[in-house]
Amino acid sequence: QLKPQRRASQRCGSGAAAPCCVDVRFDTAVDAHMQVTSMCRKVIICALSLCLGQALGQDDHDVAEWEMHEAYDGWGPPVGDDDHEDAEEGRRLSLWAAHDDVPTNVTGISQEVEDDWADDYAILKPIIEARGFDVTGANHLCELPAVYCTNGYRRRVPTYASILMDDDWIGQDYQLVLTVPEEKKESGEATLDPALFQLKRVGYFQVYVNAGPMPAGIENLGRAKMVWLEGNQSHGFEGGLPDNFFSLKSRMFLMASHGPAFTGHLPATLPMCEHLDYRVYFYRLQAFTGDISGLSACTKVTSTFEVFLNPLLGGNVWQAALGWDSITAAINLWGSNFSGQVPMVDPVSGEDPWVAWCRKRAGARLFLRITQQVGGPLPAGLNECAPIFGRFHVAGTGLTGDFPINFSQSIKLKVDGIKIYQNAFTGPIPDIPYQVTILDLHSNKWSGNIPSSWFNNSVLESVDLSSCGMEGPLPDMPSSVKILKLSGNKFTGPVPQSWASNTNFEDMDLSENNIIGPPFTWGWVNTDTSGNYDEAAFPSAFTPAPAWPLKTFRISGNPLGISVGFLIGMLTQYELASLYASDCQLSGFAGSADFVARTLDGSGAMQVRSGATGLSDLSLLDLDGNMITSFGYETADHAASSCWQQQVWIDTFPALQTLSLGRNPALEVVHPKAFQLFSFEVRETPALRAPAVQTDPSACDDAFVEPVSTCAGETPDMCFMINAGATYALDDQVTICHSMLSQRSDGSMSQVLVSPEHFAPLVLCKCVEGYAQDDAGVCVEQNDASADGEEDDSNARLLLDIVVVVAVLLIGFCIFVNVMIFRRRRRVQADAKAAQEAQQREKEAAKALQAATDNAAAATAALTNTTLGTHTTSSTAHGGSSSPPPREKHPNEFSSTAFTAEIFKEMDLTEIV
Repeated sequence: QLKPQRRASQRCGSGAAAPCCVDVRFDTAVDAHMQVTSMCRKVIICALSLCLGQALGQDDHDVAEWEMHEAYDGWGPPVGDDDHEDAEEGRRLSLWAAHDDVPTNVTGISQEVEDDWADDYAILKPIIEARGFDVTGANHLCELPAVYCTNGYRRRVPTYASILMDDDWIGQDYQLVLTVPEEKKESGEATLDPALFQLKRVGYFQVYVNAGPMPAGIENLGRAKMVWLEGNQSHGFEGGLPDNFFSLKSRMFLMASHGPAFTGHLPATLPMCEHLDYRVYFYRLQAFTGDISGLSACTKVTSTFEVFLNPLLGGNVWQAALGWDSITAAINLWGSNFSGQVPMVDPVSGEDPWVAWCRKRAGARLFLRITQQVGGPLPAGLNECAPIFGRFHVAGTGLTGDFPINFSQSIKLKVDGIKIYQNAFTGPIPDIPYQVTILDLHSNKWSGNIPSSWFNNSVLESVDLSSCGMEGPLPDMPSSVKILKLSGNKFTGPVPQSWASNTNFEDMDLSENNIIGPPFTWGWVNTDTSGNYDEAAFPSAFTPAPAWPLKTFRISGNPLGISVGFLIGMLTQYELASLYASDCQLSGFAGSADFVARTLDGSGAMQVRSGATGLSDLSLLDLDGNMITSFGYETADHAASSCWQQQVWIDTFPALQTLSLGRNPALEVVHPKAFQLFSFEVRETPALRAPAVQTDPSACDDAFVEPVSTCAGETPDMCFMINAGATYALDDQVTICHSMLSQRSDGSMSQVLVSPEHFAPLVLCKCVEGYAQDDAGVCVEQNDASADGEEDDSNARLLLDIVVVVAVLLIGFCIFVNVMIFRRRRRVQADAKAAQEAQQREKEAAKALQAATDNAAAATAALTNTTLGTHTTSSTAHGGSSSPPPREKHPNEFSSTAFTAEIFKEMDLTEIV
């Protein structure tokens, strides 16, 4: 049932009348286009598979089955592909557990079947309940969640069931699709209970596992035609595989999405190959090891071999595939560690084995994708398969030599069926059939002209011949091409005149070639390619341009050697959204007049193209790596008076969000409005005048600073601050810098990509340990050679700490010494004073003694005189002589002389001093 869902209330029903309905939700027109395109394709494939499957022949049915697989899984999507992840989630819908329109009142065709079902019911009910499903009221096997006794929908089960299980399986066998409830997918643990291997009547065994080991006994599932064991990519089985695991007896085997804890190994001998006859699938087994050569014994497989995204699985898949004579649908072997040469001509028989291999599949439609490091040629015998290829993908395999397959008559190829990029093929560019729309041949070594078969294709829309080492003038292209990628070659320009007849170009990539001068011969074609727009010269310097709906133009990496204003003026004829012109040797400046779209009227006079300025849709402009001197100024000297008024900027760039002006060493000034773009890059522009950068974001709340001098008399409303949450290391690995943000007064912010080491190194950068910034903000290593004021920060801090401690100790010691000296002086002074006082007292005592002595002497003399006088008188009276008569001294007689001598004899003058 294919019908539009017009209202949100309309949802896909659960009845058999709507088996392929898909709900689609979208938010934007682009999203709607992508989702509707994808979902409609899935709906149609679903309808073909379900409604026409029984009527199709086996080969066509295999193709339909492969298409079904592609619609749900994608065909070889890279890890993390969103569509693929959605498909993975879709395959585990909660509807797996619900029965929806699937009848549950099925009964076995015999009592034996009913008895077996009863035994299986007893095993399954507690296991299903333990996984979190509600088994209330389920009294019969067919009433259990995750058990299907007849066909349902919204799952891939019916398609496989109609092929793998017997036509009369209903009433005899059943299908088990055991997952976990939607609400428990993140937290619920799902291990594989070994009791499941005792089930007697399960014909389709699909179990989701996110923990625990793989138990032994799976070979006992004798009636299971299909075994599917799936994890959730990050979790699954833990540990290796038990013995006899690969002795299972199913016709189809799938093991997918088990995390790194699963360490299974693919042995060289696989008994299961005796039973496998439909499909083999090993997918995203991160730690799965072994050699794929063991699968070469599975020669009975008729549908598909899919072994991809198993990084540790090795072997030569070309050698293994050579033995798969029965496969008619798909061989999908990639994303692993495959290696080895492609088998070539048999040296004994002289026959190319691939000729017979291809002829065995005559009439089929084979999808072949092999990624294996070969480093050698493809055998010519594969050209025998050209009529049956639905897809041929051998990308990134290192194949060499001429490409041997002529696809010009490959009418079964899908529109994007040829992908042979990232090899080393040489020789002529391959032919293509009429129906191919997407052609990816990049990263080879092609030579010669574009084949004539390309010009017989009226639907070819996308061509990728980038990085092929091709040279010479740019080649002619079919007029239907919309997307053209010719980067990384050695083509010379300008663009050929034949391209003017193409009215479909939307995306053109001519980067990394050898185009010199203007890339086009139309538009602004003034002979002075170093100048800017000249209004007087316009009528004679303009050629009408082709009406391309060009949105993206890449010309980076070509030595154009013209002024940036000249290039801009030439491109104003197109409504570009993205322009990449880095490393083009562009010089000068781009004035506002260069961005105006002009044309000639009927009289040959200049007129501005209707619809405002040229490049008004431009959202990305990349001018990195040139010699531009200014941006947003009208004159070469970029005086402040020549700065565009803000309204001119707004009118010129109404949609611009990203501007890159990095690696322009001559760039001195940029219009202040550039700093307000969503993304603005001016890295490695040492001459650019840097604004003041605030280290504290809160400073911008109070004051806004101007990045450059006032522009055209207008003051920009912005403040620049350090982006504390974004740091990165420079190439020197010793400088860690922050990015910078621009904030307007309304609070809105944008990122400004600068080279902090040039722009504001002292604010935005710091050094790792062992380095310090010099005056210019450069991080220099701290060693003996830089000891003059450039000591290591940590050593400097330690030295400072030591100096402070020593200084404190010295000051303390000095204070202590001075206190001790002061106290000593006080004590000495006190002692001296005491001594002086004692001396004074001694002097006074001596003086008193002297006075006493003198008094005593006087008294003695007086006494003596008195005595002598008496004696004289007495002598005279006696009439004798005047001299006294000698007498004997009295022993107690006092002598003043002797007394004084005795006093001084006992006195110690030294002690007194």
